[in-house]
This record gives sequence, structure tokens and C-alpha cells, in this order.
Amino acid sequence: MMTMKKSLLALSVASLPMAASADLQPMNDQDMGNVTGQQGVTIELSTAATIDQVEYSQSTADADTGSVLMDGIRIGGHDDGESLDIDVNVDLITENGELGRSAYGYPAGPVEDGDAYISVRNLGNEPTPVEAGVDIDSLGIASSDDDSSATLISDFTADFWVSRLDITARVNNQIANGNEDSGSIRIRNVFHADIGADFDVAAVSLPSIRMAGANQLENLKGDAGDLNRNALAVTGVTVNAEIGAGPALSTTAGIDGAPDETLRVDINELTTSIWMPTVNVGSGDGTTASIGNVGISNLNIADTQMAIYGRE
Repeated sequence: MMTMKKSLLALSVASLPMAASADLQPMNDQDMGNVTGQQGVTIELSTAATIDQVEYSQSTADADTGSVLMDGIRIGGHDDGESLDIDVNVDLITENGELGRSAYGYPAGPVEDGDAYISVRNLGNEPTPVEAGVDIDSLGIASSDDDSSATLISDFTADFWVSRLDITARVNNQIANGNEDSGSIRIRNVFHADIGADFDVAAVSLPSIRMAGANQLENLKGDAGDLNRNALAVTGVTVNAEIGAGPALSTTAGIDGAPDETLRVDINELTTSIWMPTVNVGSGDGTTASIGNVGISNLNIADTQMAIYGRE
């Protein structure tokens, strides 16, 4: 407590010269309105990030365990050196349960007093998708003494064209039987994606996995599948999800043993079409060969719940 008091005293003393030199005037009602009546907050962000390695491991009272390793992570634009450029717009819901403005979109579903609506768009709010890229050199596992290791996935690349990312922070927890003292987060995402990876564990390579929305399989094939040119003309993947604290699925079903509060992810809607133009099978030592292509039309996932929790 004494440390905080000294800090406050030092801050007060440091501010005295500025207060003495400033021409202090009382603010009228109009000036106060200009300060408190802002329509929202915009955060402009341009970033490119790299991570050498992420390691996940567990330790018990008896022994250490192995590790899961992700090496060579890059987050930014589609190519090396390109940045991710976005606007993050934050707006609060009015006492009438309405959005104060609609310049950056609208929340998915009903909102109420106290909710916060966050929309992510292209920098400058341009009517073009956000271009985001994620690369991972390898995902593998290793023993606790590092004497043995194995690569599961390598050369993972993912290019996203995000047309809409809306996040609503809610004062009420919408997860079934969730904690009433906590809120929840509702996410709506509309995007296109082109993903590639080598699945070393199965000797399978998928150079391109193109994803778009409902009834878009034909648009993903051939030259029309060039999402760099056609992302705006092709309907995107739609995801509506709710994240919050809630009971394990087994607890909800009346089964004993699982906790009453977990990380819950409920997917209310996921609609996508997928085109894989090349499926390579082989070791990569001159024996790799394509076995054809795969198309998936109108994959729809709804009413899906997931609970994540630790075990003792």
C-alpha cells in the first residue's frame, strides 16, 4: 500500500509543472458531449509476426512427458514479408438494445444493453477482403529426453480472404446451463481459404485445399478457383459459433466425473464447399504420384458442441 501511495504522490508531483503552465478552463456541456459522445473506437493494425518454436508438454509428479512442437510459424500477409493490415472497430450496444452505428456491419443475432460489438475489416474499411497468411514449417512430437522425434505435418501454408469477422462480447452466457456470472463470445466469420500441407505421418501431400461457401464447388475448380482474383465473386465459408464457460457434455448428459465448468465451443453453423485438385501419395523420394482429386459440395455442420478441460 505504501508503494502505491508513493507512486501516486510521485505522479502528482510530476504533473504539477504541466498544471501550472496550462490555462485551465472548465468544460461546457457541449465540450463534455464531444468527449463522452464518441460513436466507437477504431484500432488500425499492421503486423507481421514470426515464432521460431511453440512447445507443449506436460509434467506429472512422477515423470516428464514428451512434447508437441510447432516450428517456423509466420503470421502476416499471404507472402513472406507482407503484413496483415486490419481495422478493429469496437462499438457498444445502446440501452435500447441497438447498435450505435452500422458503418462497419451488424452483429449476428440479437444484442442487448451492455454487449460490445467488434468488427474486423480491411485497413481503411475498404470493401475488399482481409488477406491473412499463416505458415508453419512443421508440427511434430519428441520424447522427453529428445532422443527420438517424428514429424507429423510439414510445409503447412494457409491463405485466407476474410470478408467478414464479427465478434459480439455478450453480458449473458449463451452456453447451455453456463455460468450466469460470466458472459460469452459470439463469432460470425465469412472467408475463403487455400490451404496446403504435407501429412508426413501418412505420406500424403495436399498442395491445395480450396474452401468457399455453399454451392461453390464448380467455382473452386480450374482457373475460377484462383481466389486471388475471385474472392469477392465467390460466396465465402460461413461460420457462426459461441464460446464461453459451460459444463462438460458428459455432465450435461448426467454422467458423473467431468467438471461443471469447461471451455465450451458451440458451432451453430458451418457451411462450406471444398476442392482438392491434387492428392499426392508417396514418400517424396521420386515415388510421389497423384491419385486424383476430391470435391466436397455443401458440407454443413450445425448444432455441434465441444468441451475442453484438463484432467487430474
